Amino acid sequence: ELLIHLDAKNAIHLLCFLSGDDDATVSMIAKKALGVESSLGDDVTFNETEWSNSSEAILSSVTFTELMETIVGRAAEVIPGRPKFAEFVVPAKAATCRFMLQSLFSEGSFYGQESCASAVDDYVMAILGTFADYQGRSLSREESDLLDECSICLESCVSTFRETRVALTSSEICYGFNDIAGQAVLSISSKTRRHLSRIMGCLYEDHCLWNDASDLSEKFSISQWLEKSGLLKNAEMCREILEKAFESSFVACEVHGAAFLGSSCLRAFRLGDANGTAEDSHDVSPTITKCWSVCSRIVNLLGKGLMHADEVIGNACAQGLVISFSYDGHDAPILNPFLYEGFALALNELNSALKKFNSIDHADPTRASTLIRAAGVLLAASTSGAGSRSNTEDVSVDLGPARLQCTEALFSILGGAAYRKDEELSLAVGEALAAYADAFGNAKWSNESEIWPDDYDEVFAFDLPPHQHVLYTLFQREVTHTNPLKRNASAAVLLALVAHASRQANLGRMDRAMVKQVSKNINLFQNSFIKLLSDPKSKQLSRESCCRGLAACRGLAHTLGDDGGILNERLLKAFGQTTYGGSAMIETESQARERRNERDGADADFPETEIGGAAGITESALGAFREMAAAAISLGRPDTVYSLLILSTSHSAWLAPRNRDKYNERSLLGNARAENSVSVRNALRPHLGKLVPRLLRACNDPNKHTREQMNSLWVALTGGGAESRAVITQNFLSTIDALIQDAVCSSWRARAGACSAISDIIVGRSWDELGGGGVVVDDDGEKMNTTASIRLIRLWRSALRALDDVRLVVRERGEVLGRSLRALTIRLCDPSVLISSDDTFLSDSDQMKKDREIEVQAEYAAAVSLGWLVKYGLNAPCPEATGICISCLLGIVDVSKPTTLQPVLAELCYALLMAMSGLEPAA
Repeated sequence: ELLIHLDAKNAIHLLCFLSGDDDATVSMIAKKALGVESSLGDDVTFNETEWSNSSEAILSSVTFTELMETIVGRAAEVIPGRPKFAEFVVPAKAATCRFMLQSLFSEGSFYGQESCASAVDDYVMAILGTFADYQGRSLSREESDLLDECSICLESCVSTFRETRVALTSSEICYGFNDIAGQAVLSISSKTRRHLSRIMGCLYEDHCLWNDASDLSEKFSISQWLEKSGLLKNAEMCREILEKAFESSFVACEVHGAAFLGSSCLRAFRLGDANGTAEDSHDVSPTITKCWSVCSRIVNLLGKGLMHADEVIGNACAQGLVISFSYDGHDAPILNPFLYEGFALALNELNSALKKFNSIDHADPTRASTLIRAAGVLLAASTSGAGSRSNTEDVSVDLGPARLQCTEALFSILGGAAYRKDEELSLAVGEALAAYADAFGNAKWSNESEIWPDDYDEVFAFDLPPHQHVLYTLFQREVTHTNPLKRNASAAVLLALVAHASRQANLGRMDRAMVKQVSKNINLFQNSFIKLLSDPKSKQLSRESCCRGLAACRGLAHTLGDDGGILNERLLKAFGQTTYGGSAMIETESQARERRNERDGADADFPETEIGGAAGITESALGAFREMAAAAISLGRPDTVYSLLILSTSHSAWLAPRNRDKYNERSLLGNARAENSVSVRNALRPHLGKLVPRLLRACNDPNKHTREQMNSLWVALTGGGAESRAVITQNFLSTIDALIQDAVCSSWRARAGACSAISDIIVGRSWDELGGGGVVVDDDGEKMNTTASIRLIRLWRSALRALDDVRLVVRERGEVLGRSLRALTIRLCDPSVLISSDDTFLSDSDQMKKDREIEVQAEYAAAVSLGWLVKYGLNAPCPEATGICISCLLGIVDVSKPTTLQPVLAELCYALLMAMSGLEPAA
């Protein structure tokens, strides 16, 4: 920190050198200062959160070119006592490579005016030189980590800078693309093999690299491209290695590398031919035919390897299939007929693998996850394919039925053995089905049907196009399944589908068939989410998927031009919110009858119930969501309920890097979103006086689901911890008054929740916080200025009623409230406890005045408590209530001054004696 402001270049040079120090503490501090401590060995994401504050300060102080000149330098430049990159120890080289990459992609270097093309070439040459130094050598652990880091950095440069790709195809460098292809198969590190295979894929897909300088104005032939790039040669090598994977002896690392390199070759060749970038892209020359044959065999072998006994090879084959048939556009490229045979066999093997690793005996969520992703890519890529081919064993495999069987295998994951071990598999299944349903957005389908049978018909489902097939199967079979695990898993699948449609619509792709189909069935999505949300056996991920799914329905409808009035009305009715401003669960019979008579046909899917709202949805099932809806209505902003629904979710799945951008508020709601979480919190600040009692009561609801959902919402709105306590303090009087009323209302859930909420918020409160004022020994219920005396009496009355409640849950909460109230009362009556310690600098006279005021407040509290407890508390019909009153009286006697007890001493002794006599057993 001292040197960085004086000589930044040399300071960074020193830190890079020290990052490889033998002392672990020195090395750790140097890496932390460079900002690479947590990023070493990880894939590059270029998130701003990846760099620490110290790294940001360093990156902004020195340019990438200056760093290259200082740390790497020229080959002939040698300064005694100042080692360059080539002289660093192995750990220091790895840390320096990552730091230089972060510097290259920092805002100043990447977006600034600095021209760093020459420095980038030097950086790439330093990395290639490192690869050349270790080529053909046995490597230690540190050296293997260095090559991992070099491969990550080289891939970032190759995928970003065309100059780097041109340099790698030059014959003048020490380590060219042929060396990279060989290392991608032979390296001992799986990470190095993966990244080097991606580098080869980037080189193959840049067709201009393989064109002669004199032929820039003409299209080159695929045959010429295959010959110059060596793609066909490398593909044949990968095919031979993959075939050895099923023999008795094989080299696992070579098979792993061949799966990734072969898939990169297949993707480049498939996309190159599909895009028609070459003049002979549709010719059937011997070279092209041979390449298609090799690629088809690679697909077959990758499919065959999905069930390999070695988990590493099985996962590599699944990832290889994902790479092979991935695409960059919105629509999947047309599947070439040369691939039908290998593709059908791969789909057949994938179907078997999904069933195997979802069975009870072989359930494996990790392998199932990679297989699910591969299934989504293959299903999307095969949507345009049809026909049948025979394999070498003369077994006919039809591509169409294989695709349908694979889809059924995906549905079988929902609620299966693998799902029971990892419920997030349902979200992966949903994303795979969404990719399949939206593979061809603007295609015309001859077998579309607008009328669906009421009961599930498998023959009818298989005849539908993908986007209708998926939705029909979900709504008619999965959502209504008798297995609760199936129903739970369906919620995440529905979310993935509607979220995908909402994202597409937000990007202006409203004309895609899948988006149109989802928008036509938006009411089915909403009804299904509400039913699954109220399912008593729903789990956290299922409930939160429903919450986010409802928000996605609103975002999709808004993007398509709907103002959301109908959706909002249906949602609020289902949550028990009526036009009368209260819950349908507690409305009168005449109001319920009137509401049902006015109900339109939109709710025909729900049978009528006498309690109002959706069918089968009890007060406990939707308690949290009813409170959210009521809060939104009370604010006059019904759309806020969707932001509240998203804020109430807290599952770790939404924070995963792969899901963070797919299912956040901006992605789901689009232009319909009210504000972000901070803005929503600020907008609700003026209304927290009304919301805090409702939220606190719901946070202590007897129903576990309601508590979990509302606690997440409470933390999101108030910040949690000290911030939540401050919010309660700011709105304490209105909150305590509302909760006191709820503690004696007709709803037992409200009574239980209010008692727990009161017992939490009264801890440590003072007389002034309760409202201050003088002594009032009786609350006659008339409208008057509510003082601390009135509130203390009402708190005791509420506690004693709760102790004598007919509901066990309310009685248990009443005991907790009684103990908290006893502690509060004794604290208020104790002058020594109430003496404040924050007035250190008061004068003696002011301190004496302050102490006298505190003593007076303690006398007020003791007078009110003694008077009411003696007159009413000891006469309570419930023994538990009488016991807590006696205990409180004894505590007050212990802490109160004699002058405070003297006026009520005789009456107190008589009352205690009578209470003691009443508590004695009859025998």
